[in-house]
Amino acid sequence: MKRYRAFQYELLRPSEVKSLQKQCLVAYIPVGSLEWHGVQNPLGTDGLKAYAICCEAALRYGGVVLPALFLGILGDNHGWEPEGWSGFTVTANDWKILVGVTGHDVNPQCNAIHEGIQRACKETEAKGFEIKEEENWQGGISMRYSMDHAGA
Repeated sequence: MKRYRAFQYELLRPSEVKSLQKQCLVAYIPVGSLEWHGVQNPLGTDGLKAYAICCEAALRYGGVVLPALFLGILGDNHGWEPEGWSGFTVTANDWKILVGVTGHDVNPQCNAIHEGIQRACKETEAKGFEIKEEENWQGGISMRYSMDHAGA
């Protein structure tokens, strides 16, 4: 069984975070929408997928995974604009790299993640970027369907 607790920010004590920072200065920021994913899946599937992707990356490469951010219902004028991210600093002074992972590929959400990370990194030495769900899809030739956003 995989052991995620070792890098889940919300479960760590301050001394544990400091210890992890000495090993790897990467903070993962999982983000997802709250929306319909069929009767078989929870409404927070996007954030849960992003969180799991971040945990797998931290397990393999190191770093700390912040709690998932659930940004609300998709659509125009529902808080996706970068203004919704003001004050989002994620202690960028303490990290070298911030990685935002979205469980959904809508451009407004990806743009908001990008803008939020850039604001967090402003006037620090940290760098950051966002990754879309489609960039994590590795179904390959052996799978006869493409990414279907939580249905598979």
